[in-house]
This record gives sequence, structure tokens and C-alpha cells, in this order.
Amino acid sequence: MSFLQDPDRGRPPKQMNAVLGLYDSPPHRDWLVWWTVGWTILAGIAIAFPDEGSTSTTTLPRWLDALLAAVVFGVLFGIFPTCIRLLIRRARYRKVRRGANPSHGLRSESVPSPAPATPRPAPSVPTPGPSTAPPPPPPRSEWQARRGPASVPPEAPPSRPAEPARAQQSTVPPAPEAGRAARRAQPATSGPAQPPKAPADVTPIDALDLQAVRNCEVLSKARSDMPYPVARAVRAVQSATTLRDVYEGMLRGAEALTVVLGVVATTWAREYDVKTPQLADLGEAIVTGGASQGHWIQALASVGGPMSQHPQPVAGLSAALKRGKGGSGLIADLNELVQERNRWAHGAAPRNELEASDRLQMVLPVYERAMEKARFLAECPWILTSNSRYRRSEGDFQVHASRTMGDHPDFEQTTFISATPLADDVFYLHVGDDFIDMTPLVVMRQCPTCHQREVSYADRLDERQGVSLKTFDRGHVLFDRSLIEEVRALTHGVGRHSDTA
Repeated sequence: MSFLQDPDRGRPPKQMNAVLGLYDSPPHRDWLVWWTVGWTILAGIAIAFPDEGSTSTTTLPRWLDALLAAVVFGVLFGIFPTCIRLLIRRARYRKVRRGANPSHGLRSESVPSPAPATPRPAPSVPTPGPSTAPPPPPPRSEWQARRGPASVPPEAPPSRPAEPARAQQSTVPPAPEAGRAARRAQPATSGPAQPPKAPADVTPIDALDLQAVRNCEVLSKARSDMPYPVARAVRAVQSATTLRDVYEGMLRGAEALTVVLGVVATTWAREYDVKTPQLADLGEAIVTGGASQGHWIQALASVGGPMSQHPQPVAGLSAALKRGKGGSGLIADLNELVQERNRWAHGAAPRNELEASDRLQMVLPVYERAMEKARFLAECPWILTSNSRYRRSEGDFQVHASRTMGDHPDFEQTTFISATPLADDVFYLHVGDDFIDMTPLVVMRQCPTCHQREVSYADRLDERQGVSLKTFDRGHVLFDRSLIEEVRALTHGVGRHSDTA
């Protein structure tokens, strides 16, 4: 998840020498690309359009002469300096490696390694006793300890009597400190040697099992009941094939959950004209530079007090926002997930499966708790209208719509009766008997990248291209100029009722 939703909205890091083995990727961020292109174009133009009165020194056509000059100058002043930079980078890389590993480059005979212990033949005596028991096996590595109990090696056939202890000490190289400690700790018995236990700080093998994530009841229920953006993100978590994918999918799922909760709270506040400083900050952030997860969380937390006293609240939202003992609760869990995401975005991502497992042990329970506290979202379905028909005799409207709940992109079709007309192709939040318009915070638009309709949310306002929308599923960015005025109205708190916090 390269992650497709960067909280800092920074540029991705360059990939060194990824283009033709010489230039960095992306090419437009490598100055030597511009240097090469500039010299090539300059040389071609200079030869193709000579000064008036100049005499030609070659019999070649002018276009061929210009082409050869462009190639020669491009190689001489562009590719040649790039090759020099490549050699310098390789030299610096070797120097860094030597500095990081002091033993790098030393001769092998200067650091002798202990020879592996060879099995000693057992003394030829009729009955083995404590004094003639075979020596215990060498200490097993951490990886072997994870694989399970070691098989008992077969006894060596008796070949010759054991030599005196002094001779053995002079011929058998000393074992490492860990091996001597293990031999001192293990009693000399005639039975098979017991494998040493894994250290306490090693991740247990059950933490590496993906089945625990796939069989999680909280996540499975969220896939079927939650709004589509949240359910789709949970599906990516449970469908991941590696722990690193689970980790990154969980971060994306946490961001989707944060935005969905913030959208629900902000939509309700706009409908009933509930105003808080945090809601104003959210609108200002969208209009100016873009809203972060922190803006959505602060806007969500700010509506807890007004909603608890409102006659038409979102069922379950105010209870979910209440703080528990020690400041615990939904807001605390979301903030903890944001902190973990910031660690990932600033270069502290897990580098292997074991590290991803350790991180998941800390943050996956937080994600599950947040999902459990947000289960009230299943009672506030998102409705995407298709069309409505006025029924003259009954005086109401028959609406055909899609219920955008669950993780499947083919939404469930539904038909219901509404006392008020609803616009076509618009998302509505169904709260009680009311249908609250979610535009411009959430819309359905055609994505130019994946060429299909995607659920998108308002991210920021671009004065030239319009409202920048970001898709929940893949994080693609698209623009819509028709939403500019409605996004600007977010800073004014337009609504039908009056209730100021």
C-alpha cells in the first residue's frame, strides 16, 4: 500500500538507477535526465539551423548531420557524466557497507571459526550408564526451535574405545559459549536429548498464522454489514497472503474507517446546522490544502456532545464517542492507528514477516476494537439512488436505489417509499426515517484511472481543476468542477435547522 494514500501528501522516494541502469525513477526528478535531453536538443538544433553565411564541412544531408551531432553530444555530455555518477554511487555504497560491517573485507584466516563438533564413537561396553551416555547434541538455532522437536540422531556404531579425556580435549575444538552453557544446564541421562526452548522474546509461531485474521468474527461481520468503503478495506485485510500485506491493508482500512465516521458525523451536523470549531477546521482544510485523518477525527469527536442532546441523533454514534477508563474509547483507538500509520509513512514500515507479525500483535487488536465500537454504522445504511417516481394518488415518491453496504461491488438493489423527492445518482445517509444528502463529501464518479464508477470522497479543492476526489478502494484521484460551490459552503455550515455547539 507503495501506499496509495500518503498522510503527508509527499512525493514517493526516488529509485536509484532504475531507468536503463543509469537514471533515477521517476525520470523527471533526475537532473541528469534534463541535462542529457538539453544537450541533445541543443546540439541538434545548432547543426540543423546554422548561421547565415556559414560553410558546410560535410557532404552528409543536414538532417543526418544534426542527428549525429545530437547523438554524440547526448552521449558525451549526458550519458558519460551519468556513468561517472553511477561509479561514484557504487564506491560510496561499498564504503558504507564496510563502515557498517567492520569484518567486511578481512581475510578469512584472521577470524577462525570453531569447527563443527564431530560425533564421538560410544565406548564398547555391554550396558550404557550415566558415565557412558552419549554427549548431548549442539544447541539448536532459533529457526530450528520454531520448526519443532529435533529428531534423535542414530547412535554411532562402535569402532574403537574412547581415548583419554586429555587427548580428546587436545583434538576437539572448544564449543561456543552458548553450547557450553547448554551442556552444563542439561543433565547427563541415557535418554534422548531434549531440545532447548525458544527465547521468550521470539514471536510465537501462532502469531504468524493468517487464519486468525481470516477467521476474526469482528472483521467478518464488518465485511457484510458495514458501509462499502469500510467493508471493502476489511476484505483486503482478510484476503491478504502475507503479514506485511495484512499490516498495510489494516492501515488503509483504519483510514477508510476514520473518513467514513467523519463523513457521517459531518453530514449529520450539516443537516441540522450543528457548528463546532473542529467542523469549521475540517471545511477550511478541504478548501485550502486537504484534510488529514486528524481533521476527520477531531470533527467526529466534536459532535459527540451536541448529538447526545439532539432529538434526532445518529443511533449509536454518541455512545461510541464516550470516553472509557483512562481515556480509552473510539477516538483513542483511531488516534493510535493514525500514529502507527505515521510511523509507516516516515520509513518505519516492517521489513520482514516477523517484524510485521510483531507490529500486528500491537495494532491489530486496536483496529478490531475500533471496528467493534463503530458497528452502529450497520444501522445507518448508505443509499445510492437510481431514479424516483412520484405517485400522485398516494402523494409520495417511489425510489429505486442501491444499498451500498457490504464488500461486494455489485450493490443490492432496493425500492422504498419516501415522503420527499430524492435526487438521482446521489448518496443518502439513512438515519431513522430521514434521508440526508451526503454530497459533496461522498459521491459516485467515473474513475479515469480504472475506468469504472468508484465511491469517492472530497479531499481538497483545486482552483483550476475543481474538487479533488479520492476513491476509497484504490486511492485514485479525480476532479469534479461541479462540486466547487458545495465544497466552499462547508466552511459556512449551511443547514435547515439551528443548533450551535
